Amino acid sequence: MTPEQIAAARLSGAADLELVDAVLDAIQRLYDAVEGVSSTDQMMFSLAVCEISTNIAVHARPLDEHDEVLVDVELSIDDLALAATFVDNAQPAQIALRALVLPDESRESGRGLVLVRSAVDDLSHEAARGNIWRLRRLRRPD
Repeated sequence: MTPEQIAAARLSGAADLELVDAVLDAIQRLYDAVEGVSSTDQMMFSLAVCEISTNIAVHARPLDEHDEVLVDVELSIDDLALAATFVDNAQPAQIALRALVLPDESRESGRGLVLVRSAVDDLSHEAARGNIWRLRRLRRPD
């Protein structure tokens, strides 16, 4: 049986902190529109979405120095899961998701993707001419 999509949103724009805010506003509107999304699912999925969108805004570099990094974002909630896809035109990120480990306490960075991986059930990254990030969290009752 195919899951029934309940709500969705699409956003596009420059990879900046304004887009991060717009993504978080959009995900909140989806939560408001869909009954029964647990508070834990909302918190964990929002954390993951915030981290990925912020990483793109802060760390993504254009393929050409004269270009701007652009990102397309798709957010959805169906009766089984919450999902997000981020597609950018940035330099491919060299990340081995399976090799990520939590850094020691003295390091100021490097925790974000580890947290994302623990907050969602599926996390994938494809790099070619740009990056595609996919996140999926199965819905759980509170």
